[in-house]
Amino acid sequence: EEGPSSLAPDLKAQIDETLEEITPPCVLELLGLPLTDEYQTKRKEGLQGVHNILWAVGGRGASAIAGGDIHVKIS
Repeated sequence: EEGPSSLAPDLKAQIDETLEEITPPCVLELLGLPLTDEYQTKRKEGLQGVHNILWAVGGRGASAIAGGDIHVKIS
């Protein structure tokens, strides 16, 4: 008999896989918003998404690519 504890890892794996598939397009959409104050918060969310994706690749992916910490200013 399968209990809740045996189903949870499978469900988590499915959720993680789905998020991995949809995150890059969503991030690109946010970064592609107009450069107006109205969209500044959403563009920052997109930039954070890029940061998260890079860090997920190889653990220190962002640091390895950028040669250190990433500091980006969106104005």
